[in-house]
Amino acid sequence: MSNTRSIIRFIVIAFLLYILWFIVYDYFIQPDGRLNKLLDYLLALSASALLKLIGYNAEVVFRAENILIALDAKEMLGVGDSCNGLELFILFAGFIICFPGNWIKKLWFVLLGILAIHLINSVRAAILTLNQFYHPQSLEFNHHYTFTMVVYTFIFYLWYLWVNKFTKSNQTD
Repeated sequence: MSNTRSIIRFIVIAFLLYILWFIVYDYFIQPDGRLNKLLDYLLALSASALLKLIGYNAEVVFRAENILIALDAKEMLGVGDSCNGLELFILFAGFIICFPGNWIKKLWFVLLGILAIHLINSVRAAILTLNQFYHPQSLEFNHHYTFTMVVYTFIFYLWYLWVNKFTKSNQTD
């Protein structure tokens, strides 16, 4: 397949997946809310488990519709839908799907990549919880810039691995 044709194929598939995601999320996932709440809870649970692992008294706390991570019974960090990783999972998976490669390898790479993204997002939430506990004045900056950059760099690295290790010109879809 020529380079131009490959690029057009990638763009068309990416556009169609984006439209599909937009429809599914806005009309089904977001109004239902269960998937987001589950992912919010799993992120809070895994971040608090990481904090416990390193010796902190961490727990998940529910306040009305909010899921929070607490340290020493003090509520430190809220976990919301925009932080739970769902959009990152879809962004990552969509890129892998759009790129050429063996479908079995794509499935495994996407599943393992989503687990890895969840893990790094859990580390991010745990560190942000500690940030709020020790240095609350820098939480906003670290939440919006530092850790966003870390997570997206990790996703770009996974994409780089896919492109350079699993998509060779001799592989078929």
